[in-house]
Amino acid sequence: KKKESSQFWKGGLIMDTEFDFDGRFYVADYVATNDHKNGKAKGSIYVLKNDEYLKKPSVLSAAKILKAGFNGLDEKQLFANLFHKDMRVRLFSQFELAKRGQVSKLVEAVEQTKDTVARLHGIWGIGQLSRKDNTLNKHLDKYLTDSDFRVRAQVVKVLGESQDSKYLPAIATALSDKDGRVRFFAATAIGKVGSDKQVVDALVDVAKKNNDKDIFLRHSAVAGLIYTNNTNKIAKHLKSDSAAVRRVALLALERLGDKRVGELLADKDPSIVSETIRAVDRMLNDELTLNSATTLANYKSGETSLPETDMERLLQWSFRLGTLEAAKSTSAIAQNTKLSGKLRLIALNDLIRWQEIPAMDPVIGQIRHINDKRADVKEVIIETVKALLDDQSDKELSSLIAGLSIEHGLAKNMSSLASKVLDKSETVETRLDLLSKLDANNDKSVENITKFLVNDPEKQMRLAAYNILFKKNRSAYNSAIGKLKSSQSDLQVLYRTIQDNNDKKHTIVIVRALQSLIRGRHEGESLLELLSAAEASQDKKVKNLLGRYKSSKPKNDNLFEYRFAQFGGDAKHGRKLVYEQGLGQCIICHKMEDKGGVVAPDLSNLANEKRATSKYLLESLIHPGAYVVPGFGNVTLTLKNGDAIVGSLLSKDEKEVVLKMITGEKATYPMADVKAVTDPLSSMPPMGSILNKSDLRDVMAYLKTLKKADH
Repeated sequence: KKKESSQFWKGGLIMDTEFDFDGRFYVADYVATNDHKNGKAKGSIYVLKNDEYLKKPSVLSAAKILKAGFNGLDEKQLFANLFHKDMRVRLFSQFELAKRGQVSKLVEAVEQTKDTVARLHGIWGIGQLSRKDNTLNKHLDKYLTDSDFRVRAQVVKVLGESQDSKYLPAIATALSDKDGRVRFFAATAIGKVGSDKQVVDALVDVAKKNNDKDIFLRHSAVAGLIYTNNTNKIAKHLKSDSAAVRRVALLALERLGDKRVGELLADKDPSIVSETIRAVDRMLNDELTLNSATTLANYKSGETSLPETDMERLLQWSFRLGTLEAAKSTSAIAQNTKLSGKLRLIALNDLIRWQEIPAMDPVIGQIRHINDKRADVKEVIIETVKALLDDQSDKELSSLIAGLSIEHGLAKNMSSLASKVLDKSETVETRLDLLSKLDANNDKSVENITKFLVNDPEKQMRLAAYNILFKKNRSAYNSAIGKLKSSQSDLQVLYRTIQDNNDKKHTIVIVRALQSLIRGRHEGESLLELLSAAEASQDKKVKNLLGRYKSSKPKNDNLFEYRFAQFGGDAKHGRKLVYEQGLGQCIICHKMEDKGGVVAPDLSNLANEKRATSKYLLESLIHPGAYVVPGFGNVTLTLKNGDAIVGSLLSKDEKEVVLKMITGEKATYPMADVKAVTDPLSSMPPMGSILNKSDLRDVMAYLKTLKKADH
């Protein structure tokens, strides 16, 4: 909430925001819009120095009290502090009174009615002591009917924390209080003081009356049930006529690790089923998950109101189970035209990869148990392909079916499939898959379409075409390669083709290219392919020239072996690496295209930054600590008085060092007081050890496209 008059709304109470850093007092100001005169980003909290506010009596008083400490204050002063405007002063005074066992002063604070906040501190102080001595609760029970709902709520909370079963009837009565806050605390408290059927039934009754309207009260009822730890009594309510009751029972049993939650996978309420699917996944119980995999069979036909992510979970459970029946259910999902093309495609791909054991669950990103006794699903795939041969409801799905039809000898019209390879509206992945399957099937159309594919706009298609020509028509291959050599065009494909086919006849191409590279005349776009081909070659002349090139590395040039990454990358593939494959986990920390994390610099407008040269970007990937953006690299500041402070370095000059503390606030230290400052440390790992060379180059190409207005 935007603050009013230097105050925040928090927990139902208005509290001052005055606080200090290094003896200076500040006021927090919430920046609501991007163009706020004091702000830089929406939704940020900034600390602003306010000279007028510093003169307020409450601020001056707090400064004096906090500086002096609380140990030396008498009980009278500590009691007075419970009425102070500064929350820290009140809280530390409460702690000190509790530490001294000053029950009478805490009771006095509760008894007065002029200041609600002071009353609450009195209740909390008594609560600190009553956890060890239940008899002190006698000072609170009469306030269970207090006229102030905040007092009633906190008394109920404290009685619950003391686990004093004597107050079970009183807390049960509070479950029906007219104020929602009291009912909220009572629901949690009653679970802490009792665990029998009466308590469970009382919490269930709260859930039933609430009927999912107040999610906070529902949460509190769940917490109360968890505290009872009475799984048998809770489980009986899984069969309740009330969906709200079944939901709280489910959530409580999930937290208690009870496998009976699986009973609700067949619930008549789709929202309960959805909640159960997520609960089963969160419980990380392999036995429960595999037993629950049969749930997928419920969605073989017809529509479903389940979210797609839940259906993906069911598909993954079925895949993990790995049985023939599970495969048949997965096949049925692929054939269910009432479901989205995305889900059907996932199901079909699951069948294709049935014999593979992935490193982790693709839905939740965790390593999970998979049944290694995998059923043979070849016949299931064939039946699926037969059923979907004429299905044109989803283009990507039909393209995958086309490839499978070739693989399993079910294709009806090979020429139409060959034309799909030439169809530039299809994805590159689909076209490559069809081409490889036509080639593996020795289809006559392949030799004809490769003549067109050597000029295809997509590099991967051109490369595949040259590789097929090398195997099937060496004469046509030599002619096509000759044209590339003479034109000195498409060098990436030229060098890759020579490497892929171990083409000794054209090794001279690599030799001449290396000679040009040593003389500094070779273009950078195909540098990676040239060096890769040279590394793979067994030719002595190539090895010699490659050695000469490597020995030309300038001293202190720690980017020499990665210079290829500055040229010739595929920005589209680089974006896929960042967003879909997540090898480097970039968007966990960085924001790009206004998506991602905030713990590292925002890269959304990177390409417009003056410093963002190719060399700078490469160094940032390979040696992240070489330059750390101000505010994102931790340093340790050692003062001459012996204090050590850790924070992010914002700026440093001859006069002062400015740090951003873990709280997000700025702190300035005069250099005259500083003994030493460590170099900023970057938390980013070197990408050269995570990405392969080709992927590194593609990510570089993508970073160069990051201009905020373009995305």
